[in-house]
Amino acid sequence: MSTKRAFLVALALVALPFAARADVPLRVVMPGELERYVDVRDVRSGRDGVTGQVVNRTDSVLENVRVVVEDTFLWTNERHPGDMSPGSATTAIIPSVPPHGAVNFTVERPEPSDRADGHFETKIQVVGLTERSTSPGLAQPMGAIRSGDAPE
Repeated sequence: MSTKRAFLVALALVALPFAARADVPLRVVMPGELERYVDVRDVRSGRDGVTGQVVNRTDSVLENVRVVVEDTFLWTNERHPGDMSPGSATTAIIPSVPPHGAVNFTVERPEPSDRADGHFETKIQVVGLTERSTSPGLAQPMGAIRSGDAPE
């Protein structure tokens, strides 16, 4: 297959998911803007995971909302930490949140254990989403995501 033909096939595969809704603009929301779009509420942690609710603060549909639960381990003696941090991060993706609506989420992960050599701090946050305007032409052009902005 020629390079030009391979490029056209790849381009078609990338563009195909957007072809059906070409009249509705998409916009990837940058990390510094997220607080204007969503709230995370009613967060609870248990043995099997973390539950909560993502609330859409906009007139647009929010898609692919990435919620991360990060368990950071803080050593009692930071000058002489252990060999490997037991900290971890777990991501859940919420497919869609309607305008001014709310969606419950669950991020499955084991509850951090109590340890004598330090303690865990847990942080729950939205790290990425895509805005789909409910009216053609209202969303801004798509932005780019820099590598490292959102954990995998």
